[in-house]
Amino acid sequence: MDELSGSFGELRLVYSGRGFHIHVLDEDTFFWTQKQRLTLIRSLVRRDYLMDEWVAGGGMRLIRLPHSLNGLVSRVAAPLDRFGVRSLDPVTDSRFLPGFALS
Repeated sequence: MDELSGSFGELRLVYSGRGFHIHVLDEDTFFWTQKQRLTLIRSLVRRDYLMDEWVAGGGMRLIRLPHSLNGLVSRVAAPLDRFGVRSLDPVTDSRFLPGFALS
């Protein structure tokens, strides 16, 4: 988030049920080509940031909507506070457990 906040104005951190994702919500990036996305991703990978290029660079990937259920792992996707992410446990944190798993 810190790295990207120097280039982008509106960022959101989301736990998707399977991993952590940063959504860039600057309107001009909505129209980026796949080449532009891959250029950014590859520059971050060269600086030792781990990411899945297939997920981050794909032109037809769907973003899991926050508060929706990731049925593959029975976890709820949720926006996160970027400063509390280091101390959370997505396996046991009740924010990510669907109602049927809490009983």
